[in-house]
Amino acid sequence: MKSCLALVPADSSAAELEPVLAQAKSCNCDRIYITTTDGADLKITQQLLDWLCELYSAVAAVDPRQDAVPCLAAAGWTADQLAALPDVQLLLAPEALHEQAAQLQQQLNTGKAPETQLQLQLQLVPVITMTAPEEPSSQHNEQQQSQEQQQQEKQQQEQLLFDHVAVGGTFDRLHAGHRLLLAATALVCSKQVYAGITADNLLAKKSHKQLLHDYEERRAAAVDFMVLVRPGLTVTAGALSDPQEPTQAELDPTMRALVVSQETLPGGQAINNGRASRGFEQLQLVVVGLVGGGSDSKLSSTALREADAAAAGPDS
Repeated sequence: MKSCLALVPADSSAAELEPVLAQAKSCNCDRIYITTTDGADLKITQQLLDWLCELYSAVAAVDPRQDAVPCLAAAGWTADQLAALPDVQLLLAPEALHEQAAQLQQQLNTGKAPETQLQLQLQLVPVITMTAPEEPSSQHNEQQQSQEQQQQEKQQQEQLLFDHVAVGGTFDRLHAGHRLLLAATALVCSKQVYAGITADNLLAKKSHKQLLHDYEERRAAAVDFMVLVRPGLTVTAGALSDPQEPTQAELDPTMRALVVSQETLPGGQAINNGRASRGFEQLQLVVVGLVGGGSDSKLSSTALREADAAAAGPDS
């Protein structure tokens, strides 16, 4: 496997991230690790999860299946761990970060094991910095907007970190939407994740079902990805085989948070209703955005299976 590492600002927009990801694709990198300039100062907040959505929206625009892995200091990543990443040959960075990228290149090459012959090469990528347009405001509602903005900013900066977190999904053919959900889960969890994975028996009516990855393959892909995002994380998984039965997130009184997408938020609220009936503490529902902002081109495993079926020919 050929991999590369990218250094980007943690406030990059999807448009600013796309050129870096596109360069990784053009270099035939099978995996791209993403680290940020904020380092240890970065905390796990809603603002960071919003940036994560920008990252995977950029992934979706370049290649929905691109294996992009955030490697953040806030999740336990160190310079030594970055230096030890296997098969990383290239460091990508926007041209504006040339000094920081050169320092990181030197630091990582110095930190490589003596027997390692592979030195990290630096490649700068032209990126046009996007400036958000200013929204018009009137004097009449300026104070109200200021109060609302302060409240929103406070919520954006509150740390999201829980010792026991749940997530659920089918996770067939990991794509940018899956990786957003799984990366967010790993980032907001300090100790243990429980992943509910849809069982094979519930997928019998899916289109191109013969191309579906089986439960064990989907389980392994989801678990391995989360452990990659947060080294040392404990992840256990179980099959979701009966939609009428309560989930582990509902039944486990030690669970603290559930990561959902905007689409699956009603399911999270139903789980909290079930916990309330059992006298359990309500879960914090951590909501991630939709990749691409919820456009009509929203990702789906079904569309990817259809593409694979078309590529394989009429006999698939």
